[in-house]
Amino acid sequence: MRSPLTIKRGHDMANGNIETLYNGSSIIGYKVRWRENGRRPSKTFGPKQKSVAERYLKEVRSRMPTTRGRVGQKTVPQPLTLTLEEFYQTIYLPFIHTSCRKGETRSASDLDSKTGIWTKWIRPQLGASALDSIQAADVEALYVSITHRDFGSDPTLSKSWKTGYPTSKKVSVLLNDIFRRAIVANKTTNNPAKFAQIILPLTGEVDMDNLPQLETFTVDEVERIIKMTPEHYKPLAKTLSMLGIRIGEAAALRIQDIDFDRKVMHIRASLSRKSLSRQNGVGAVRKAPKTKASRRSIEIPDVLFEDLCLLVKNQAGTAPLFQSERGQLLNAGNFRRRIWKPALDAAGINKAYTPHDLRHFVASQMLEDNVKPQMVCDLLGHAHVGITQTIYRHAMNREVSGAATYWNAREGK
Repeated sequence: MRSPLTIKRGHDMANGNIETLYNGSSIIGYKVRWRENGRRPSKTFGPKQKSVAERYLKEVRSRMPTTRGRVGQKTVPQPLTLTLEEFYQTIYLPFIHTSCRKGETRSASDLDSKTGIWTKWIRPQLGASALDSIQAADVEALYVSITHRDFGSDPTLSKSWKTGYPTSKKVSVLLNDIFRRAIVANKTTNNPAKFAQIILPLTGEVDMDNLPQLETFTVDEVERIIKMTPEHYKPLAKTLSMLGIRIGEAAALRIQDIDFDRKVMHIRASLSRKSLSRQNGVGAVRKAPKTKASRRSIEIPDVLFEDLCLLVKNQAGTAPLFQSERGQLLNAGNFRRRIWKPALDAAGINKAYTPHDLRHFVASQMLEDNVKPQMVCDLLGHAHVGITQTIYRHAMNREVSGAATYWNAREGK
């Protein structure tokens, strides 16, 4: 039988207080209550949000009129100036699951991306600044720090094509959403991100012959990783290192997605496996792949096909192809922390590689072996071959010898 809900009330109701909500002996949340215009509004926070509740109460008290001197003589205090980080934590986060512009629910992948953008780029440079003090020039300086970034000076940042304009655009989208929400909440009157421009490096500022290249595994490193991977997860590691599919696509695979007669794997979905709070109560969501081209069929090599046949023995067709050791859906985050990282350490690889880098390994190896870019594009599920050529330009044969080879051979006949 569940214990009855109990409330430990705070003091000074006139100026607002915090009530602690209990379920038996366990704290299940905090409620901020105050009096305003004859009403008694309240706002509830989770069990791990006590500091947020205290900050919210401080904000509430700051806008409450106080009595000084003669009775009835009221002075309205100045509104509390929030920093960008304080606004993000106390007001924006509860609404981050919906879009301020469209009012639609965001996907878990989108939320994860925005959280990463906030943590890595926005908070370090603008988090401590007051909302009203941030100018368009400050936002542009943030963009410049991304687009003109010195890759070699940051050992934690992989030399990847992913920085630059795409990252700046994501920062711009998030900042615009935060400031629009702040304007709606009457915390500021302007949106500096609306007028800030993304400034790309000028010609000559970047050495085009020494652009940061995509770093991938060597064949020896991949073999060591697979060797150090626990037996239960070796088929997954081999699949990622031979077919170049995304980890979300691998997690969404069902046994029925394998055509055992033709030795073909059908990629039909991707699994978004995030926390319950980011999935509106749903822990795992099967969704369409990243692009239309990501719905594809891949021939399975013989050496991998044998492992997959052993993996699916005596299981139903609707069962996941790759499962956890407990027989549950594969959690990509748990796989990275509990399986992948220890395998990297055991293999003596100190770089911050992720399972997605096996996808880059497959593409690089194929292109270095003179496989046509269009074939690699079809394998990876890229929207068009230009993406493949841009990402993996380092692995492509740049010798322009086709015409010379043709005419030399013709004259030799």
